[in-house]
Amino acid sequence: MVLKRVGIATRPLGSSELLANISAARIYNDAPTSANSGLQINPIRLNRQALINGSEAYDNLFAPAFKQSGRNPGPDAPDYLAEREGRQRDIREKLGTAWQAYADQSANPDATGFRAFVEAEEVPDETAQIVSDLRQLFEAIQNSGLTPREMRVASAHILAPITPQAMGSREMERAVGIEAVTQQG
Repeated sequence: MVLKRVGIATRPLGSSELLANISAARIYNDAPTSANSGLQINPIRLNRQALINGSEAYDNLFAPAFKQSGRNPGPDAPDYLAEREGRQRDIREKLGTAWQAYADQSANPDATGFRAFVEAEEVPDETAQIVSDLRQLFEAIQNSGLTPREMRVASAHILAPITPQAMGSREMERAVGIEAVTQQG
């Protein structure tokens, strides 16, 4: 499931939540039980099709060989993790090269200009497709019904390993077009 891939843990439903799910009344309490507890959510409140779309988009971007092979090893399988980490390095390098090419020709490089630079396909590799795929991934995740806090966790988990050092996380969010979602709440 895409939630684990983007750093969000799920929790099992309690008996009262199971009963509420069967009845018409549905109240979800995903608030942490203590200040030290991590983010764990009840996935039943989320849009299942959007989660499926997000999982597909994630694997297309970060594990294309597995996606093409039809294998579904799960997000913790060593060969899946190795492919994902290699792909993340490749994406970070391509984005870094594109950012540098853009920064070299811009007096004040920023994320909006970078996105326009990439979308105009002024870069020789698949960078435009990567940015498009990231936007598609975040659109699917956002459509799943995650809260702004949960979107911030997902964004950080997805973008941290692929953000070039010269860019920074906020610029990367802006380049992908998700800054408004992660700044809410």
